Amino acid sequence: MTPRWQPLDDVHLLRWAKPRYWQWVLFTEAGRVAPHWDPDTLHEDMLFSGGVSLRGMFHQSVGRLDVAVSEEGTRVVAMYGHPF
Repeated sequence: MTPRWQPLDDVHLLRWAKPRYWQWVLFTEAGRVAPHWDPDTLHEDMLFSGGVSLRGMFHQSVGRLDVAVSEEGTRVVAMYGHPF
């Protein structure tokens, strides 16, 4: 979702980065890792994860901060200049 409201214009510390837009994304994932593909076990012992991603366009490049949670733990990933 790309909100019309642009709060980054009011953050003095980010003015040098010339923020154009920001987005937030909710995501979920289900799957499993197996040694080989087998339709009989495709949906058994699946793991689930979900999280939120904050994204913005700064200096013509996308910046992302993703937080995901699963049974295996929590992960935070930050990226800048990634194509999407």
